Amino acid sequence: NELAKEYKFKAFITGENLGQVASQTLENLDCVNSIAKVPVLRPLITYDKDETIEIAHKIDTFETSILPYDDCCTLFLPPNPNTKAKKKYLEIEEKKVNIEEIVKKAVDTVEIIDL
Repeated sequence: NELAKEYKFKAFITGENLGQVASQTLENLDCVNSIAKVPVLRPLITYDKDETIEIAHKIDTFETSILPYDDCCTLFLPPNPNTKAKKKYLEIEEKKVNIEEIVKKAVDTVEIIDL
């Protein structure tokens, strides 16, 4: 929501699709929708992994998508991701982290690309 406010975004566009990752279920997508203050558009929602990779190559985002990311490591991923998140539990977990710092870092390091 802070990114939308800072950059005057009217919507977010994600690369989520159903079935690609266990956490990308209707329940979890609905949780995201429930807290987003702007619409969340998911143009790849019905595509399979191979179709998504093909599109990434066509729009020159594939190489970026496979770059290592410091805060993302399979070592720390849960063996069984939650497939039915509940908003009230997300709010409880959010209070355990410094969300303001995370949001500030996201806003300060955003990269906008024209497609």
